[in-house]
Amino acid sequence: MTLIVAAGNSEQVIISADTRLSWNGELIDDETCKLCHLVFFDGTILCAFTGLVGFGTVKIPNFMQSTLKEAAKPWTKAFEALGSLEKALTALFQSQEIAHIRTVDRGLTIVFGGYIDNKLMLAQISNCKDIDGRTLPVEDRFTLTTWTHPTTDLEWAFVQGATDFVKDGAREELYQLAQSRKPADAIAGKCHATILEVAERAKSVGKNVLTGTLVRGRPVSTWYSPAGGQDKILLADMFSALNNYDGALAVSKIVLNVSEPFTQRTSKRGKGGKHHPRRFRGVPH
Repeated sequence: MTLIVAAGNSEQVIISADTRLSWNGELIDDETCKLCHLVFFDGTILCAFTGLVGFGTVKIPNFMQSTLKEAAKPWTKAFEALGSLEKALTALFQSQEIAHIRTVDRGLTIVFGGYIDNKLMLAQISNCKDIDGRTLPVEDRFTLTTWTHPTTDLEWAFVQGATDFVKDGAREELYQLAQSRKPADAIAGKCHATILEVAERAKSVGKNVLTGTLVRGRPVSTWYSPAGGQDKILLADMFSALNNYDGALAVSKIVLNVSEPFTQRTSKRGKGGKHHPRRFRGVPH
């Protein structure tokens, strides 16, 4: 199972995910893209997934993209589009197309982080995990959990997927970096290091890492960090084999219902808005 490590605050949102694809403990591919970003008229979101990547003729990333594009209209807000994806995934997982897959292998979790109406947001669509990373019985129904905050004076650190292998101290260190508003490179470095540390002990987590960085006022950047190689700025669609790309290319993007540019307003911190220290640090109960 893929490991997703993410952090966000008033200035930046960063999501890292390893690129290993495995099935029943066997390596299928070590360079599969599981991260992209979505642009809506009311905001920009980074997105990553962990769990089942496909069955039969269905590829989950392709299904996600087609569903979101179909749902998106000029007046559709980001959370409304995510709600459409939640319903579509539930219908798909309750269909006969997936009947041949064991229930225990049907787990899928999609993580979203970014800014909606210039408010920091975190969301998740899952049939097997809660937003704290705790494992739940796999169901054929998906649940969309959303969270935004009315001010910018907040931060979160989040781990999802192969969470059993992540040390509690790593989550807390990541949260502290986000809380103290460290530079994006420092937070991304911690996300990357956490995945590499888990990859030493978890066969399902690879050492090749893809990281998306959304910094207010800047274009989204995504880079691929292969084990033993140099980082690359990469153009890749979800589920693509990353080794098919050999140049320094722009980040992949799904542009949805953009009727006007997404502009960043002041990053001045608001008052109040205390975070929930357990829920949003991803520390297990």
